[in-house]
Amino acid sequence: MDNETFQEICTNQEKQQAVMGFVSEPVSALDAAAPKTGRTYIPCPKCDKLMNRRQFAGCSRVIVDWCKAHGTWFDRDELRQIVQFILDGGLNKSREREKLTLEDARQSLREERRNLERLNRLGTESAFGTSQKCLDADLFSVLGGIWRSLNSKD
Repeated sequence: MDNETFQEICTNQEKQQAVMGFVSEPVSALDAAAPKTGRTYIPCPKCDKLMNRRQFAGCSRVIVDWCKAHGTWFDRDELRQIVQFILDGGLNKSREREKLTLEDARQSLREERRNLERLNRLGTESAFGTSQKCLDADLFSVLGGIWRSLNSKD
């Protein structure tokens, strides 16, 4: 399914219900699909490049195959599970969680910047034997750590 069609299904309730084939009813956690075990990367049916595997919305427990050029490919019942996740409010919850995570990262960066500015004002090079390049490297290490932690939640 191309990216535009998939995005439209994710946002249009009438199309969601058409995919579901009925007006949805909540699905219990026991009925929800568990993540697939193992990592099997399969080639895109159109370009034969290996597709990425990603969890829809970061918390849906539905892993889909995705080709950047050709869109999302679903295994049996995955699209229905995604639509059910959206209808149950999962997409809104995921967006709220993402906002909180990004705000935490911004706050952490602001604190690290303040700490580095304090060190600079104290004359770090003479007092601590630390050069500006070292401080820049520390900032990049912190940023890299935050970036890795944000991306590891998928």
